[in-house]
Amino acid sequence: MVQVYHGHSWGWICAEGWDKKGADVVCHELGLYASSAFYVDMTTTDDDKETWWLNNVRCVGNEPSIFSCSHKGLKKRQSCGSNKKASVVCTGTEGTTELSKSYYCKTYRYS
Repeated sequence: MVQVYHGHSWGWICAEGWDKKGADVVCHELGLYASSAFYVDMTTTDDDKETWWLNNVRCVGNEPSIFSCSHKGLKKRQSCGSNKKASVVCTGTEGTTELSKSYYCKTYRYS
């Protein structure tokens, strides 16, 4: 699952509109080759208590940051239907790296 850090707070990227191009941008920012998979995590949580920074992210695929992609604007309490969290598996130089624990890179946290 992908989180971003903004305004001294971590928050999710809503998976509405999430695709391979957005996943590639995230992987490139981590210094990895590309995404080998992107998916939507449907973990059930209380949406009212979650922080959702980005929604409807649309990338070309070569942006330097996920924040450079088109999105609905940075808002701390965006609505995200069904708690759909953007998730990614990246491919590195040594094969596939599943981001299953926390990694930090610039303004991103992956968990």
